[in-house]
Amino acid sequence: MGKKGYERLMSMTAKYCDIILQEWVDEHKMKRVSGEVKGDEDFIYVLLSLLDDNAEQLPDCEADTVIKAICLTLIVAAAETTVVTLTWAIALLLNNPEVLKKAQDELDIQVGTERPVNESDTINLVYLQAIIKETMRLYPAAPLLVPHESIEECVVNAYHVPAGTQLFVNAWKIQRDPSVWEEPCQFQPERFLTRNKDIDVRGQNFELIPFGSGRRMCPAVSSGLQVVQLTLASLVHAFDFTTPSDEPVDMGEAMGLTIAKATPLEVILSPRLSASLYGLWLTGGAISPYGRALFMMLHTSQKLNSAEKWDGLMASRAKINSPSLETMMSAMQKYASGSPRNFRAARKHRLSDVGMDKTGSRSHA
Repeated sequence: MGKKGYERLMSMTAKYCDIILQEWVDEHKMKRVSGEVKGDEDFIYVLLSLLDDNAEQLPDCEADTVIKAICLTLIVAAAETTVVTLTWAIALLLNNPEVLKKAQDELDIQVGTERPVNESDTINLVYLQAIIKETMRLYPAAPLLVPHESIEECVVNAYHVPAGTQLFVNAWKIQRDPSVWEEPCQFQPERFLTRNKDIDVRGQNFELIPFGSGRRMCPAVSSGLQVVQLTLASLVHAFDFTTPSDEPVDMGEAMGLTIAKATPLEVILSPRLSASLYGLWLTGGAISPYGRALFMMLHTSQKLNSAEKWDGLMASRAKINSPSLETMMSAMQKYASGSPRNFRAARKHRLSDVGMDKTGSRSHA
């Protein structure tokens, strides 16, 4: 694909994103007018309220543009780093099956095998949190933190820093420093349960700063951690991971703004829970937690084309006698094909279209 082709693809993607974001804004506006908003307000409601207070300064169309731009910034910034972190976590678990087994044992004890993982469960998943910390230590999503610039001349620890000097903090190097970490290049989640148990990733401990530190650290640290914890917990709880071959996963790094894998991550998923937990359509047509986790898993396959991705996932699906999972795969495949219209249509399939009742069981009618 040449330059013009990429430009057309970027333009098409921007239009699709704008359609989806505008739907969100319009939906929130309608709920405000109809009085459906009860209890906690989400981020878009807050933005709408703030812009209402300054309505005379912005036409309605420009207010929508501001809201969509802010939401897109949050989504894009969070999505890339989240996917990178999940990719490395899964790769490390594939190369360390004993760690995967310990994480699954913890989930079976804390959550059980009869329901999905909930957000409230993550606080009790101590070993899983240690896995995520160790993943972020070895493979911080952004190896170089956001640059800072000195406003005026200063001296720091006897170093003369002229005004206008840009500073890049090498988090990757700090987090592999042998003077701070024992066996710094080894994947050892247990270190955060013993000698390093008091070290956190929220910027208070300079040995581990994947989100930066201080006033200008990543503002989405809490939400980012929660998304990673819940998604990884859902995947580990719902599936066994294996590779297509008996070879270890290549852990080579491709350097850039984010630290992605140099080679695609290829994973075979084998369901380990009751088939009913993998359903797509729940009450109100919501996607189940494991449906969302599986979609995130699809997203982590950075360089595989959609056909290759689906071949791998369909092999996993073959072990599940669940029409709801098949419907989920179909809906996500339409989304992956690049048409938000197709995804919206797939999302609105009625249960009767796939021969299922509201419990997710096949209908005999």
